Amino acid sequence: MQFITIFLVASFVCASLALPLEPVYSEEVNSAEVDDFELFGCRVVNGTKLFFDETFIRDLSKDEQKQNEKYEKDLKAYNEAAVKAVHNGETEFKLDVEFPEVPKFCDDLEKVDLGDCYALGGKLYKGNKKVRDLSEEEKKEVDDYQKILEKYFDDAYEKLNNGTKLFFDETFIRDLSKDEQKQNEKYEKDLKAYSEAAVKAVHNGETEFKLDVEFPEVPKFCDDLEKVDLGDCYALGGNLYKSNIKVRSLSEKEKKEVEDYQKKLEKYFDDACKKTDEDFDWEKVIAGEPKGPQLVILDREVGEREFLEQLHELQHKLQFLKAQEFKEAKAVADVQDVIENLKYKAMAKVREWLLMKISSFKKPLTNYQIPQGALLKNRFLYEFLLANDRQVAREVRDEYVDTISKIFFTYFKTYASRLFRLQLSDAATKDDLLGAEDAVKATGFFSSKPQVRNRATVFSLGTRESLLSFDFLAPLIVPHAAQQANERFQFESLFRSVQYALVDHSSHEFLFLSDFFMVGGQAAIELFSQIMMRSITCLLKSCEERILANYDAISLYLCICLCTKYSELMVERGIPAMDGYWDTLTRMLWHRFDAVMQLHNESVRAVDVKKIVPPPDTRPHYIIRRYAEFTCALLVCSQMIRKQVEPKLQRHLSRQQSEVEQLLNRLSASLPNPSDRLVCIINNYDLILNILEERVTCESKEKSSFWELQQTRVIDYVEAMLRPHFGDLIAFVNECEPMIEQGHTQLLIRYSEKVTGIVRSFSANWKKSIDAINKEILQSFTNFKNGTNILQAAFTQLVQYYHRFSKVLSHEVFAENAARKELVNIHHIMVELKKYKPVY
Repeated sequence: MQFITIFLVASFVCASLALPLEPVYSEEVNSAEVDDFELFGCRVVNGTKLFFDETFIRDLSKDEQKQNEKYEKDLKAYNEAAVKAVHNGETEFKLDVEFPEVPKFCDDLEKVDLGDCYALGGKLYKGNKKVRDLSEEEKKEVDDYQKILEKYFDDAYEKLNNGTKLFFDETFIRDLSKDEQKQNEKYEKDLKAYSEAAVKAVHNGETEFKLDVEFPEVPKFCDDLEKVDLGDCYALGGNLYKSNIKVRSLSEKEKKEVEDYQKKLEKYFDDACKKTDEDFDWEKVIAGEPKGPQLVILDREVGEREFLEQLHELQHKLQFLKAQEFKEAKAVADVQDVIENLKYKAMAKVREWLLMKISSFKKPLTNYQIPQGALLKNRFLYEFLLANDRQVAREVRDEYVDTISKIFFTYFKTYASRLFRLQLSDAATKDDLLGAEDAVKATGFFSSKPQVRNRATVFSLGTRESLLSFDFLAPLIVPHAAQQANERFQFESLFRSVQYALVDHSSHEFLFLSDFFMVGGQAAIELFSQIMMRSITCLLKSCEERILANYDAISLYLCICLCTKYSELMVERGIPAMDGYWDTLTRMLWHRFDAVMQLHNESVRAVDVKKIVPPPDTRPHYIIRRYAEFTCALLVCSQMIRKQVEPKLQRHLSRQQSEVEQLLNRLSASLPNPSDRLVCIINNYDLILNILEERVTCESKEKSSFWELQQTRVIDYVEAMLRPHFGDLIAFVNECEPMIEQGHTQLLIRYSEKVTGIVRSFSANWKKSIDAINKEILQSFTNFKNGTNILQAAFTQLVQYYHRFSKVLSHEVFAENAARKELVNIHHIMVELKKYKPVY
């Protein structure tokens, strides 16, 4: 026993003698990256960044960088000299190189622990993040608090070292008597002599110690001191203490209860040491007994509340210990090893638990968001690792990134593959174009049947715009359920489902990463990209294949609108990490949309009106109806996502309108009668306007343009209708009015002879002519409302011509003409015309 005691003391003394040699230079430490002034808490990273512990302070100036470089160089020289002295076997070190002076930029850095936060360098920090600058008044309060704290520790150490105060750990017991002080002085003197003898024996190379000096006997005044932990308080030397402060003296009865409790506890642990785990019920032994932090951290499961509470307490103690270590507090050495060992054990348990939870993501049919919820509830576990060992924290994070990225990649690859198999079999093909013939195709020598494909679904919107409104956030399509129900979907519905799945999972994942791993800004985006990059690349490739095979321009534009809305949804949710994905996908869709629109325009341009079956007539043509439905669909989709038509779409619509106008001119030109040509154009324009007016609520260039074109043709048609019946009257008015305005009275005289014939012809035939015009117009136009409007325009024009005719006859040249008395009263004409006004 004496041999073991001597060896331990000698080892302790040798270790103490070795202390001045630290820090020993090691090639394994990359001093170019991190320079630690460990005793000061101050460190330099990469030679330019000043840190205090884990807190970034500021960038070093040029002069400070030079100071740091000089300190590194001098420290290296000192360490090399010290190591050389040790290798030479010297017991006393008289080095030519002095220990270098620490750079001045660390002098004003002093960390003051304030509980949940701390003050450092005139600023307030929490969790290594700056909260705000301290005011001058707050700085003074912090200085006063620091002085009070220093005085407390100075007084405590003075009491410990002056040989008159008796302490147990940090608890003051009583003042020593004179005799006890003498006993203590003798003990210290004997212990010093014993230590010197042990050190001398070690230096002489003796393997066995036979010392003349015996190990001194511990003073008797320590014999009755035994600390009994009672949970929040403890008993010591017949007194009750809490947080190193005496509460009261114990009564004799209470002293006896404490002794019985201590004996019972000792018996429990003696029995525990004699029994194996199989035949000893630990729960029964320690049931109801108070547990210290160490027992809780070692025995409790990681996810339990008590474990987390004690882990918080441990982290607080570690931070406090680091702060006191910086102040060179002597009490740090007494507890540092215990706290550090407990820290490493806690880290091992936390690491194992986190890796186990991450591994549970891989189980088949697991909803990964459930274990993610468990991780979020225990976020402090990762925070603890990050604060104490960044390498272990990085290992956990890398394992999570690797696991979840594989899960997402497999999910989206499988989901997209199965989903796109549910597309309708009669999707649009390269033959489903605006200018394609809507005719019967022969399928054999003796039979023919119409095409199966219904082109109306290619050129009309139907209810598909619901994808941009109430179906926008509809539940995802489940492939196996849809397959069992024999359901099939159009491309844009499948596209919406897969993009919504990506949006939902990405939003949840980005928020989880920001919360659990405590990252933000560019760091969060980079971490998110590591996880989602493979999945996004896979989805882009899968979507690109389907997009390139799509000939439905409305479907493509719906997908473009969906991308816009989902991108806006991500912005609303505060997810900035997927802008590149939406831009790439939108470019793919626009590129394909451009190509399909070009095919439509070329098909319209290539229409041969001579070969169209059935031949063109005055009724609206099916190609024009397709165009109207098609344009309306695109405009409706556009107005659902923005107030104005976007420039890209407007350019396509303008080019297509030009092609359709040229086709309409070719169709009308194939008709022999000029009036029929006008009727054909007006009927087709009317069809386009009616379809646009029905669905398009916003102002569009197409509506205004076609309305102006129609009005121009209506005016031409009205003139064409009036000329066969009232041509002489119209010609007379148009020729005489300029002469009257220019005062050519002599030229007007020769028109006097025509007045009588015009007046009598009009009086005799105007009612028949009106009736004939009415019948012809109403029979010519397929839209009754349009026909009646044109009829009213014709009658209005007739009244205006007759009014102008009466005004011309009132000129002095025609004043003596007897035919003036035969003029029909204009009011009589208007009364007659009202009979043809429709009643809706």
